[in-house]
Amino acid sequence: MALSAQDLDLEAIRARVQAVFQEQDTDTFFGTTVINNWINDACVRMSMLGEGYEKTDATVSTADGTRAYNIPTGATRISLFLYNGRPLDYEPNIDLDFFTSVKGEPVRYGIWANQVLLDPIPNVVKVLTFYFFSEARIMGADGDEPSDIPNRFRAYLADYAIAEGLYADGSDNDLADRYMAKFEMGCNRYREWSLMRNRQNFLRVRDDAGYMSNEEYMW
Repeated sequence: MALSAQDLDLEAIRARVQAVFQEQDTDTFFGTTVINNWINDACVRMSMLGEGYEKTDATVSTADGTRAYNIPTGATRISLFLYNGRPLDYEPNIDLDFFTSVKGEPVRYGIWANQVLLDPIPNVVKVLTFYFFSEARIMGADGDEPSDIPNRFRAYLADYAIAEGLYADGSDNDLADRYMAKFEMGCNRYREWSLMRNRQNFLRVRDDAGYMSNEEYMW
């Protein structure tokens, strides 16, 4: 049963899994909830192995007299942070006593309790831009899509769920191994793609901002 690039949502991925179970005449019935959980497990695993999917559109406006701003929901790692289009110095060792109490143009930032702390405290309205990696989206409804994983890699999610079902049924572990190997191959391909994409995004942003960040040396 082939899946087209237009319909790789939760329902379509699950349909492929169920079709293989029927072809293999598994002795165990696996309900929708169980299969959905396996598909979501695959999303999390692929997202983690593939370095995640970088977001580039999270912005927050500063407010006069406010130091702390929430990090975007679901962010697992911030790769870049800009204040009004320019970078600030990062202070890794947060000591609020060391931060100034005056207001002015921020020159550095720290991270504490899922918030970015600016120093000095902003005295005008500016834009904070977050470039970050997010956790995998958990799908619940049939129309949901694994939006953090591009279409080209979504069929591999079904391979993982098929493998889990075959392992649980115990009828053909060799076939289960082959499906799991396909999933792992998909994770490797996603990792290669995401590393290239994220580096290209970083270099583009760096060039636009006219600076080089320490983050670049991670590649």
